[in-house]
Amino acid sequence: MENKDTFLTHFFGLHEVKWGAKGSRKVRKYIVIMQNLFKDYPVGRRFDLKGSSANRAMVKKGQSLEDIHETVPLKCNDFRNHFKHLKFSHSI
Repeated sequence: MENKDTFLTHFFGLHEVKWGAKGSRKVRKYIVIMQNLFKDYPVGRRFDLKGSSANRAMVKKGQSLEDIHETVPLKCNDFRNHFKHLKFSHSI
């Protein structure tokens, strides 16, 4: 409460969700509920990043990034194409 302007994310909960038909293997997923850091700040481009390439593009062939309204979240392949000059390193 003392540091209201911090950019450290507040975590409100971690929940396990299970579903599936009776007698079948249950699917388990985990959901993290976090505070929205950008609620008081203007945000430009938004990207919904999952790390996949299958059906992960909003920009269609012949379109440019500027053809998509700024409030529409773009996807993984859009991010890769727009920032292809950046090099990311990762560790395993």
